Amino acid sequence: MILKSSRIPVSNTATIANYFASEGENEKIDWLQGTQAEIQLMGITAKLAGRAFSVRHVIVAPGEKLNGNELAQILDNVCEEYGVTKNMRERITAVVHKKPREQGLGFEYHYHFAIPEVDTDTGKVLDSRFTHMRNEKLSRLAELQTGHEITPGRFNREVYDALLREHPDLDLSRYQQALEDA
Repeated sequence: MILKSSRIPVSNTATIANYFASEGENEKIDWLQGTQAEIQLMGITAKLAGRAFSVRHVIVAPGEKLNGNELAQILDNVCEEYGVTKNMRERITAVVHKKPREQGLGFEYHYHFAIPEVDTDTGKVLDSRFTHMRNEKLSRLAELQTGHEITPGRFNREVYDALLREHPDLDLSRYQQALEDA
């Protein structure tokens, strides 16, 4: 499973809002939560607060089907990891894109979340340190929680140690096996 996030500058808020709504190379788009206008509002809010970034764009590209509870758990993990407050969480926008794939070349659905970078109650922004490593940790956590295939990455040792420390009840045996096989 691939989970990536990026910070969207205030000046690019309209672009990301249009991307969420545009078919582009996608066969189908379904809004799961929120609207394009709500993404635009994230840009206005960030600009008024004098912040450089408006949206944390999170992409979840699973290798196989996710059910609603699994997707909700992945979003919960992301929110916990990056310090998304209740106020910010209420404004998250989500879409699912269906992209045609050749037979056997990946799962055809992927998910996009627009998370506000700015908490309107406090003016604080989301934590953005070590995002590549943290996204890899979130990917492995999602694979372990959903039973999906484990995909070793660039930060295997750091991710394994973080999961062991932060999720002591999590069974890491499948991750250990995937690392040994790699």
